[in-house]
Amino acid sequence: MEGSDMKDKDRRNEIRHKIWAEAAVYTKEEFYASAVATEISAQGIRIETAKAILPETHVVILMHVFQEEIEIRGIVQWTLSQPRKGINIYQMGVKTNAIFFQDVKAMDASERSEVVHDILYKIKINQKSPNNCLLGQC
Repeated sequence: MEGSDMKDKDRRNEIRHKIWAEAAVYTKEEFYASAVATEISAQGIRIETAKAILPETHVVILMHVFQEEIEIRGIVQWTLSQPRKGINIYQMGVKTNAIFFQDVKAMDASERSEVVHDILYKIKINQKSPNNCLLGQC
């Protein structure tokens, strides 16, 4: 491993998995913005939105993967503005506190790891869908 890959591995205990899933982000129990989830692990999720969310903001992220709802609760750790085609897109890293999927409430790291594995499996077996797929395999 070289460069930033080594730094990312050094500071994270869990491997991040690239995904693409449409999502909705809520703050204070109100809809805040549409988003795209681009990475997921048991420890966190990376999202992109057209609106910035400040660090330390508590969020609820709702995704639908093949008619199944995934709810991720966490706290925004960082926000990065990235201009694309004349508009700002905001990337945010969210530290995950809980994941709700298929009647499972995953609160601790090992439970969240199992649920993320289940989510990735669900995405992989349905990777041909245009709305939810692994990056580069759509």
